[in-house]
Amino acid sequence: MSSVLKSLTARLLAIAGLVLALVVFAGCSSPDLEATSTARAAPTPTTVSELGVLDLLSSAEIGQVTSEDVSFKQVRDMKALLAEETPERFKGVDAWFSVSYSDRSENRSVSLSVIDFDRAFTANASLHGFRLGLSAEAMEYPVGDSSATAVMGEPATAAIVIFVKGDKHIQIFSDVFEGSDPPLTDIDGLLELARLVESRL
Repeated sequence: MSSVLKSLTARLLAIAGLVLALVVFAGCSSPDLEATSTARAAPTPTTVSELGVLDLLSSAEIGQVTSEDVSFKQVRDMKALLAEETPERFKGVDAWFSVSYSDRSENRSVSLSVIDFDRAFTANASLHGFRLGLSAEAMEYPVGDSSATAVMGEPATAAIVIFVKGDKHIQIFSDVFEGSDPPLTDIDGLLELARLVESRL
């Protein structure tokens, strides 16, 4: 496994702990809050598959945004990898796939992660938890039903856009494994990719 994939995996797993904790919390939340969320964001019933997530974004499209030579690295079934140890935490998750792309050096990458929850309310709860966990900023004009952005490091070594559409929670993430190179793209580039993904869900 390349170093850049190890870096992405570590960051995605850090986010996963918060997201899955919110799944449990959401199941016990106020019915009034759930009704409000459901009315605002109707679920998209189709469950994401491994082939389906690969159709959401291509290396060529990332290359157009970044002006870099970007190649596909790996697609992972994150639910299959993680649910074996803690299956009870995945009861509200229908599917979860992550796709990684990197530049020629494999030091800079872009990753797409799609968590397909069993209902829109839980997906929305996960977004609120992510905002709190990473001090992410909500977007006034969101991608999907609601979205947030965050930049990590000083100078920036990673940036992320996370959005919800129906029962799907999507993360698009730009990362640098080591050194002082800037990420492949900034928030503006990630937002362009996020809108492309949103149009295909």
